[in-house]
This record gives sequence, structure tokens and C-alpha cells, in this order.
Amino acid sequence: MENSINTSPESNASRTLEAFIEEYSSLIFDEESWQKKEIWKIAEVTYSYVYEEWDKINKLNTTLFVSWGWLNINEYYKADKEWKKTLILTARKNLEKILKEKKQLIKEALDEIKTVDSLNKAEVETDIREIFINSLIEKNRLIDYCLNWLDFEIEKAWIEININLEKQEEIQKQQSELDKKLFGWDIKDNPQESVLAYEYIYEKFIDNKHILNSLEIKRLENYLSKIEKKYLPKWYKFLRKEKPKQIIWDFLEVQIPRHDYIFSFNALIESLKKLKHIAESNEQVKSISDWPNKVQFPTWDKYNFMNLLRFFKLGNHEFETHSVTDYNSTQLIWNIRWAWSTEKDEWVAMLMEQIFMYGDSLYKKEKNIDWELVDIIDIDKIQINSYFTKTLMWEILNNDELIDFLEIVEKFDPDVSNFKDRFDRLKRNNKFWVQHKDTTYTRWLLKAINEINTYILSKGLKWIAPEDLFLGKVSFKETQNLKNIKEAKEKKWEQIEIIKPLFISDAVYFIINEKLEWEMWDITIKKWNTSWEKFYKFLKNKYKIFNFSKEEINTISYETKRNVYWIVNIMLKNIWKHNIEKIQSKRKIFNTQIIDQLKKPAIKILDTHYDIKIKKVRNKMHHSRRNAT
Repeated sequence: MENSINTSPESNASRTLEAFIEEYSSLIFDEESWQKKEIWKIAEVTYSYVYEEWDKINKLNTTLFVSWGWLNINEYYKADKEWKKTLILTARKNLEKILKEKKQLIKEALDEIKTVDSLNKAEVETDIREIFINSLIEKNRLIDYCLNWLDFEIEKAWIEININLEKQEEIQKQQSELDKKLFGWDIKDNPQESVLAYEYIYEKFIDNKHILNSLEIKRLENYLSKIEKKYLPKWYKFLRKEKPKQIIWDFLEVQIPRHDYIFSFNALIESLKKLKHIAESNEQVKSISDWPNKVQFPTWDKYNFMNLLRFFKLGNHEFETHSVTDYNSTQLIWNIRWAWSTEKDEWVAMLMEQIFMYGDSLYKKEKNIDWELVDIIDIDKIQINSYFTKTLMWEILNNDELIDFLEIVEKFDPDVSNFKDRFDRLKRNNKFWVQHKDTTYTRWLLKAINEINTYILSKGLKWIAPEDLFLGKVSFKETQNLKNIKEAKEKKWEQIEIIKPLFISDAVYFIINEKLEWEMWDITIKKWNTSWEKFYKFLKNKYKIFNFSKEEINTISYETKRNVYWIVNIMLKNIWKHNIEKIQSKRKIFNTQIIDQLKKPAIKILDTHYDIKIKKVRNKMHHSRRNAT
């Protein structure tokens, strides 16, 4: 095979572990196939489908057969049924060739790393070796998970593949075993998780019965009864739990146009200094996509505007979590999607979102080991997503029942995608069962909160500091390994620059909130005198699990503050534009000059008010964008 490295134990012994990993990483996670062809999506089991205009049932998996298998989609649509089958089977061969080459490289790396390790016993290298081996094992399983049921993905496009039932059942058994190793057990086998999934949908159901007709109510009650009779503990009785208080603000639903939110995200990225990420629009992506060096937004109409709350949440989620861990990984162990790193990164991002939205209402008081009252996260107030419930329903319902269930709950608990797309997502790589990838985020979030609380209650004697979760893209278990690597590098005086979240979304929210209490006619920042010390107190009270130092807040750079003010001005512009009458009724001073300015694009207002022209920032972002690509 062209990419193989044929090395003897003697040649391996002459290589350092770092050189060995870099060599194999460049082959397995290469730029051409892993990055440009987006084979990294195999780590997230992220597939896209397209339908022909006249056919809304049969769907083509464009990720597998177009992106990875080089299928010409225009030729495919023009072909008759037999030629379509020929094209898709050819694409399948191309796909299998790429993935089997990756499997061979992984096998070689796992065999050879043993001989490299025999001469490299340093503790830090043991940590690095363990992380790398776990990553290879996970990627090998994910490739098998993809390859096993390619026939089923072909069948979705209405191409007949003749496989006898016995063979299909054998494949599904393999998939189910892999599913458990990769994503965990069935929800129905865990009473605590069954309760969690049941309560999510049951509470929404009883609060929204009035919007369903009698037949829908009866069918939904029947589906829920299947959980109640078999999968809930005998002692269980539904009780409403206290919910956290969401931030209340009149202007969170204000819509921000695409050019404003893309610019603001790039200003946020620039505030984090070392990041080479960019935010951009891309007509190829179907949903907001987090790449190793960029975050892309679809060009669909529904993404032409984004409300302010969504902007804040994405700032915390995509940039101050994923982008930060991306960068820190490059400083410590190369920027590779390590084993189970997606799950860890997602639940950290989800936690950051929830703390932004609910603040100090997420906490409760409990005594630590010294009998002191301290704040910990109240796990009963954590909000889970609907995917958890929908996965459980798939485990206990047949296909027709599941589609009916998804269609009913769509009326009072809308999904980000329609119910048919959700059904397809649940069935990725599975014909007779359900994929549990979407359960991992909730599972790890709840597990991690328990661990964070343990750290707080033990006064740091157990587990690791929550801020260490941002050290890189590794799994929950391997965060300690990463901390060991960081400390070892620091002892050797190696130049590493670890960055932390700056909570820019919170800074923008805090300043705007204060600004709306002042005179509304002053759009410039020259007279603003926001107290960053006051912001520090606000942050410390809100993110109680993190250890903030006052010095860190006091050393926020002028450039970062400037970028924050740019974002503030853009958001204020849109707030005022959409709420002129509301604001005029509250403020005595609001002159006609400002009303005229509100008709201009937000960025033009910035040009007139800033000493440093925004063109300089655009040029800088253009250069960073060019370097990033």
C-alpha cells in the first residue's frame, strides 16, 4: 500500500515517540482525505442526505458516496435505475478503498508503537502514548461501524442489494456490539436514564395537551405507557422539578443579520488572540459546522438572521469551547480528534451554554469535607435535549410508531430538523436498531457534573479543576493525562501558550445590559466607562465552578476590550433599530440624528465613531483567513 511505513523494530527504536506519532498522524489524519474530503466526520458520524425533487422518500447519502466515494451527483440524477446502481457501487468501492487503507495504517501504527515505547519510558510519553493508542482504537471501530452497513445506506437510495435475512441479522449484531463500545448501553436498560428521558417528554406533553387532538393524545399516551409499564422503577412517581431561571431581557429575540453576526464572531475570535479560526458562510454545509480551523454557517434563508440569545450561546459553545480546545491541543499533543473527544467537548460546550442562560440559579448549597457551605451545580436543574427521549422511544417502538411519535411531539417540542430527518439520524448505520451517538452528550454531561461537584466538595482532592477541561480535545478520562503533559512541558521550560475562555458573550451581554440603563443617545464608546472589576464580580458569581483570578480580568488587553465594544455597538445598533418606539417611550433623550443613523448598516456607524477604522480589522481578518486556509 502506498501510504504504508515499512519500518523494522530497529528503525522504530531510533525514532522518538513524538516523531512516530507525527509521522502516522500525517498519514492517517492527512490533509487530502481526512480534512479536505471531510473523512473526519466519521468521528462524529455526521451524514448529509439529498432527495430528488420528485421523490421525497428515497435519499442519497452524499457524505459517504459523493464526498468520500467521488460520485458525480449530476450524472447520478440523470441516470436510469441500472446506471444509478453502477455509479453508487463504484462510489462504494472508492469509499471502501480509502477507509480500508486507513484501517491498515492504524493496524501498523498499533503494532509499531509497542517497539517505540519500549525505549521511551518517560512519564509524559506514557500519557501521550496512551492517548494516541486510544484514539487509533476508537477510529478503527468507527470505520468498522461505517463499513458494516454500507449496503443499508445504499438501500436508502432505493438501490436493491440482495442480502439474506440471516446475514443482515449477523451484521446488525456486530453493529449493536460496536454501538455499545462507542456510545454506551441502551437507555431502557438503565432505570435512572429511562426516568430522565420519560420526564422530559411527559412534562411537555401534560403542559401542551390542549394543542393536540383527541386521537393524538390517545396515541401518545399509549407510547408513554410502554415506558411506564416496563422501564420505570416500581416506586416511581412523577414530580415536577424546580427549573432554573433563564436570563430575562427584552432584547434577546432581536434578529441580527448575517453580515453583522459573522463580523461579530470574527471579532470575538480575534479577542482570543492565538486562534486561527474564522467564521464564514458556506453554501455546502447544511447546519452550523465546527471544523478544525473554522466555523461555517449555511447560506439557507433561515440562517440570514440570528437572534441575540443564539449569538451569545454560539459564542460560548463554538468559539470559547471548541475553538479554545482546538488551539490548546496543538500546543500539547497535536490537533487531532482524539478518542471520545467529541463527547467531552460537546458537554463542556453545553454546560457553558447553560451557565450563560441560567447563571447562579443553576447552583445549590452543600457542605464540603470541612463542613463549609459551598456552591455546587444542582444536577436536577440541568436541561437535557430531546434526542435522549427520542432514542429511548426508538428502542421500544417499531418504525411506524416512532415516525408517528416524532410527528406528534413536533407540535409542542419542535426539533432543529423535521421529524423524518430525525428518524434518518436515529437510523444512521443501523437497519434494525438505533444509533446511540446522540445519547453520549447527555450521559457525559451528567457524569461530568457529578465529577465537578466532587472536585468542589473535596476541595480539589478528587478529580481535576474544571478549568482544565479546556486544555485540549481529549476524552473526559484523559484530561488528567493532558494535565500531566502540560506540567511536564512546563518543567522543561518548553514554550507553550495555553489560552482560556474570555467569556466574551458575557462581557457583551453585561455591557449592553448596563448601557440600556444609561442614556440611549450616546452610541460612541469614547464616554463609556464600564467597570471591568464590576464585570469580574458578575463573572465570578455566575461561573462559580471556575477559579477566576482578579488579575486575569485586570489584564484583559486593550485590543480585546476594543473588540468587545465593536460587538456591543453592532448589537446595540440592531436592538435600537428594531425597538425604536419601545426605547423612545422609556427614554427622554433620543434625538432625530440617532434615528437617521439607525437606517445605516451597523458597521458604517462603527466607521464613523472609532478612531481605529474597521478596515484595518477586515484586512487583518482577511490575512488570518488566508493563512487559516
